[in-house]
Amino acid sequence: MGRGVLEKRPVVGRKAREGGGIVEKREVVDQKADRALALIASRARLFARQGAVVATWRSYRGRRLGPYWRLAYREAGRQCSVYLGRAGRGVERVRQALAELQGRLRWRRTYRRLCRQVKASLRACQAEFDRQLRRLGLRRKGFEVRGGWSRGLARHFSMSTSGPAATNRDFFSAGPSGSPRLRPCSEVPP
Repeated sequence: MGRGVLEKRPVVGRKAREGGGIVEKREVVDQKADRALALIASRARLFARQGAVVATWRSYRGRRLGPYWRLAYREAGRQCSVYLGRAGRGVERVRQALAELQGRLRWRRTYRRLCRQVKASLRACQAEFDRQLRRLGLRRKGFEVRGGWSRGLARHFSMSTSGPAATNRDFFSAGPSGSPRLRPCSEVPP
């Protein structure tokens, strides 16, 4: 074996009581991370869409050992992985390289998720608005409210010449940012 910088790792169990420990060569671990980074660089399009650094655990005589890190990805429908070892420094370098490549994809996924949430909220608000309109005998068609004028709802709005006519100012007021906001029904003048 070649000479490398040794890194002492703590061990639990019998070896720890006997004063033993795991010795892992930092040079070998860095080589594994360098190989993974070279793979990521050579297949940047593949890793921009997928791939993750995954922790795996093993059991030996009832003890749980690990974490052992690997770079997991799929290529041509098959799952592939590159072993990274136990060291944290090389794992962090590989994670950082993946994060840089997958940054746009993550933003795009977040944007789509937020758009779905906004659309679902809008649908729920529209359904509640439709229920309230139905109670009044009205219906919504696009952005218009239809029906009701022939059923005598016109008297709720001041259309006669004797009183002031209902204007947009009666139903809308300036919001905190200066943009118009719909007044609650309790604030609208009779």
